[in-house]
Amino acid sequence: MDLEAYKRRVFFTIKKYRLVEMGDVIYVAVSGGKDSCAALALLKEYVDTFKIDAEIRAFHINLELQNLA
Repeated sequence: MDLEAYKRRVFFTIKKYRLVEMGDVIYVAVSGGKDSCAALALLKEYVDTFKIDAEIRAFHINLELQNLA
């Protein structure tokens, strides 16, 4: 699947299930990896494309887990 087809699918899902609405404050947990950063970028693009008055905030929680083995 190419990027545009993927984006259309994500946008369709957000719209179908009304996951983003006017006035929402949306927190996105990011790990710094590809998946969470892509989710954040697509969500921001969705809000900008459809001119939705919603606030998107990214946050990162560092659990400082160490290998105990």
